[in-house]
Amino acid sequence: DTWNISPALIERAITPFTKAIMPVHLYGNPCDMDEIMEIADRYDLLIIEDCAEALGALVGKRKVGSFGDASTLSFFANKIVTTGEGGSLQIKDDFYFKRAKQLRDHGMRPGQRYFHDFVGYNYRLTNIQAALGCAQLEQLESFTKKRNKIFKCYKDLFFGCQFVSEQYVRPANTSANWLYTICLVGKFMKKRDDLISYLKTKGIETRPVFFPMNEMPAFKPYIGNLKFPVSRSISYSGLSLPSSTSLEEKDIRYVVNSVLAFFDEHSE
Repeated sequence: DTWNISPALIERAITPFTKAIMPVHLYGNPCDMDEIMEIADRYDLLIIEDCAEALGALVGKRKVGSFGDASTLSFFANKIVTTGEGGSLQIKDDFYFKRAKQLRDHGMRPGQRYFHDFVGYNYRLTNIQAALGCAQLEQLESFTKKRNKIFKCYKDLFFGCQFVSEQYVRPANTSANWLYTICLVGKFMKKRDDLISYLKTKGIETRPVFFPMNEMPAFKPYIGNLKFPVSRSISYSGLSLPSSTSLEEKDIRYVVNSVLAFFDEHSE
């Protein structure tokens, strides 16, 4: 119902080779972190939180990204705040924090320039990007208020529509509201691509939900014969609607009315 990893299924997937659990707070909606942390503690597993889309999201009163041994944020152009490209890594353990900083900087030894202890990378944000990011972070509260308003408007306008479902956010949690995303249900469940094409003719850009990882060639060798029907259903029936903080209510009404017009025109 949340479209996130299911704690009930995590334990079934753990093997002697399992090292970590990687919860992804999809579209800014927090995972069930309390249950996931209990499982990690019980099996002595690391937690790596993918918070790329979830800056500002809360589990109760605790920020996502603060649960795991490490967490990541994305500052790509379409995220909550942006530096154009790049992101950040948060690490609890001091040793691995220092190790990551060195890896980011070509493996160069701190305090001894151009002496490399190991092969590293060039993963630094430029000063210009960092300055942009700092300015963006100063506006996070206003961005959050705008996103909350946009999502509420969508929810209100779609209220009662039997052909649309959305992510369920646990009552104690707060979503970062990254992209307003819906799944088509009932007789329109398999017409997602048709809706995307229809909205394009109305000047409305949308994007489909991410492909399931198990269907991608890069990951297929690790999956075996496992099936993921929930992921597949969400992926092939879901789409994200415009969610920019520059949207006004009239824009959202135009989007929703266009979706409803599609349902009316294809109701037979």
